[in-house]
Amino acid sequence: MTYIIRKNNYTAIESINGKRVWFATKTPNKRLAEKRAKTYFQALREENLAAAEKLMNRNPSSITIGDLLDLYEKLATVKADTRTKNIAKLKLILKETETPLTSQVNALTGRIISRFERQRHKAATDVPSLHTAKRTVAATVRQARSVFAKRMLQLYADEGFNIDVSDFTSRSVEQGPSIRYKAPKDGLAAKTLAASKKLREDDPEAYKAFICEYFAGMRKNEVAHAKVSWLGDHSIHIQPDGDFDTKNSYDREVYLAPDIWATLMELVGDQTDYILKGTKTERTDKVFRRLNAWLTDQGWTHTNKRGHELRKVYGSTVSKIAGIQAAQQLLGHMDIKTTDRFYSDIQAKVVVNE
Repeated sequence: MTYIIRKNNYTAIESINGKRVWFATKTPNKRLAEKRAKTYFQALREENLAAAEKLMNRNPSSITIGDLLDLYEKLATVKADTRTKNIAKLKLILKETETPLTSQVNALTGRIISRFERQRHKAATDVPSLHTAKRTVAATVRQARSVFAKRMLQLYADEGFNIDVSDFTSRSVEQGPSIRYKAPKDGLAAKTLAASKKLREDDPEAYKAFICEYFAGMRKNEVAHAKVSWLGDHSIHIQPDGDFDTKNSYDREVYLAPDIWATLMELVGDQTDYILKGTKTERTDKVFRRLNAWLTDQGWTHTNKRGHELRKVYGSTVSKIAGIQAAQQLLGHMDIKTTDRFYSDIQAKVVVNE
């Protein structure tokens, strides 16, 4: 097979049945050109004319947004739930701007982002709801753009689609003011700790989940998949294990106070698999439903993510005792800004005298 450069792209030349056949690979990448040419000439030898025609006519504008999302689902290497959320966010933007999935990819322009932002802002009825709308739009757009991350564009190119959606990915949106974390007031934490003694008697599995979230700052998914083998010397080694991966694929070790550790070990007893007992449904769903209901009874009504609020209390406490960097490490955050914004309660009370 021979390759020549025409208009900055490689063209392959091969002899098929005694005739020289030319194929424009439409790429300046030699390795990719070889891959495309091999596929094309193989299709010709097998007389698969439909496949050969598809390769000949492949170009960025020929793929629809719906087809691209199917390709993203096939090629993306992120976690399944992250992949699903990214697709859902892009579909949400398209739905609210009345952009059909059957539109060609080049229909994705910055105007769609601006239209989505404008509509959400106009629907706000007061200043607080406008702030919420701005934060929601920024988060939605950020996730939707993950479909066109640099690595994904490279993977699309490997499939023959050199997509240019720079106008869509570069259009700016307002972020809205951030919300700093505020620890629960009115002795709610102390009241909850006192009531947890009865929770231990009534629902030992929910109490184990409470210990992991409140005293170890573990995420719900981490608690649900925590194995007995993670338990060390007064510590829990949170780690990727089997079919479970941590949020950032990092592991971390969290230490427990001696009395809390002793209680957890007593409740685990002779279990050999997971820290929580029961089926997967029990461990990943039912036990947390019961814990959330119990937290509601204790007065944790200022948030819908009541279990996650326990993790925030843990992070805030560590931040006050050992500093924000220690909190970042124990919470497993990649960016310290996340710890600062959502898990650190400054509560600065300063009086300036003359």
